Amino acid sequence: MFEIYKIHKWHKKTFPDTTHSEQMDKVISEIHEFIEEYENFTKARSCKRRRIYYRKASGELIDVIIASINCMRYPEIREQVKVKMEINKQRTFKGNHHIGG
Repeated sequence: MFEIYKIHKWHKKTFPDTTHSEQMDKVISEIHEFIEEYENFTKARSCKRRRIYYRKASGELIDVIIASINCMRYPEIREQVKVKMEINKQRTFKGNHHIGG
């Protein structure tokens, strides 16, 4: 949990004027970068290329996580997370997925 705090603190210091909508755009951008590298991974024929693209896709996925953590600095997004978590708490889960709508 301390790592989350350090990421949050770094983001506030490094990007003091970034808005919550700009940060959400950053998350979306990182998701697209992940998808691109993951698609490269799935299409690669050689083991060497698959390893390279897997490593790149993994790095992009970490960027998605970091950008998402940075979203939590904004009250507007924290409120949306709070509302969504209330929905999630009402769901039934099997394994790591919810059942039904």
